[in-house]
Amino acid sequence: MKKRPLFWVLLPSYWILTAVAITAVSLYAFRSMSGIYFQSLETDLVTRARMLGEHAREYDQSDLDTLCKKLGQTSNTRFTLVAPDGTVLGDSNQQPAAMERHENRPEIQVALKGGTGNDTRHSQTLGKEMMYVAVPLKDGRGNVVYAVRASLPMTVIDETLKTMTIKIVIAALLTGGLAMLICIFAAKRITAPLESINDAARHFARHDFKHRIPSQPNRELDQLAESLNEMAEQLSYLETVRSDFVANVSHELKTPITSIKGFVETLLSGDWNHDPDVLRFLEIINQQSGRLNAIIDDLLTLSRLEQKEGLVLKEPCGLASVLDNAITLCQLHAEKKNIAIAMDCPEELTLTINAPLIEQALVNLIINAVKYSEPDKTVQILAKKQAGQVMIQVKDEGFGIEEKHLHRLFERFYRVDTARSRKLGGTGLGLSIVNHIVQAHHGTIRVESTLGSGSTFTIVLTVA
Repeated sequence: MKKRPLFWVLLPSYWILTAVAITAVSLYAFRSMSGIYFQSLETDLVTRARMLGEHAREYDQSDLDTLCKKLGQTSNTRFTLVAPDGTVLGDSNQQPAAMERHENRPEIQVALKGGTGNDTRHSQTLGKEMMYVAVPLKDGRGNVVYAVRASLPMTVIDETLKTMTIKIVIAALLTGGLAMLICIFAAKRITAPLESINDAARHFARHDFKHRIPSQPNRELDQLAESLNEMAEQLSYLETVRSDFVANVSHELKTPITSIKGFVETLLSGDWNHDPDVLRFLEIINQQSGRLNAIIDDLLTLSRLEQKEGLVLKEPCGLASVLDNAITLCQLHAEKKNIAIAMDCPEELTLTINAPLIEQALVNLIINAVKYSEPDKTVQILAKKQAGQVMIQVKDEGFGIEEKHLHRLFERFYRVDTARSRKLGGTGLGLSIVNHIVQAHHGTIRVESTLGSGSTFTIVLTVA
């Protein structure tokens, strides 16, 4: 299962939380503002109705309709005056005589009982949704003289609410957009330092202990960066000590091993008449001293590569000639098993490399391909340029390697099949040398293999 970067794990979560929070706040704001608006509107209608009632005290009953129409026109409000028996005495929008009795209207019933009534419903007279508020008009003895009603069409109210909604939505979108940008910045603030630390860890894994993690913006990550930098310093020191130790020991062992091998070869010459057992023991000593000598040579090569890694001399050269030289050096080994080595490389392909080192890396890969292939097979050497990089592949039709071994192939002395490797004369350092040579060229190497179907080693180098 492909794992997502931490940035794309955090960011959607932040966005979802932000969207939920802004939506909840917007809904709460809308409901609160709507409630305040309706409450304010109701208070306003009560005030208008009472204003009409105060004016109605000064008018005769026959003039109440004229009063309703006059005030209704100036205030854009529908006013209605209703007698205690439900008879409409005046209305700003209709003729009272044409209107039915209003004693069954909920707000009128409350007002005639001395309270303040309100209702929202479809008006049978006007044919539209209305909001009604009715208050009582009392005489000096506290008796209700009229029910005074003020009302507004819901279309006017809805327009106001629509405008309010649009403003809230725009504010929410602007706030949400700003919040999401802040979320991106916040996620970057978390993931960028981790990416920096992860990049440093990859450098350390490649034995690049000179790399340093920069100071981090928060205390915990900065402490982690300092700890990793200190670890890198210690590892660099230990790596230097180890490399020097290996080089010194290898140099010290080189002379006695060479002497032993020389003496054994002398004893194996025809000047000596050994019995069969002695001869067999001398052959074993000669074989093992030769193998030990090969291991020391490889250790010295590794030591030199470690000391010069990143400082190797490079110059432009044709890659085809380097591949051809490597194949020539491996031809004898291949002929012993009747294995063909095929090459496919454009003649014009040029790279800035250390030709002897790349040649040595290819020789190691080709020799391995020959060693671990059955007779009468083919080893292919392919080189091509793509996207500013050069890929060099060594393909064999050999035994193949189980997937569990692939990630450790380039470790020193790691063998997939110890018995077979020793029988074929391997030192366990060849692929480690190849890896160091590729790293010295700031390239990468990978391997793909299927058990029983061969392996493909791919070197990727950047074109300067």
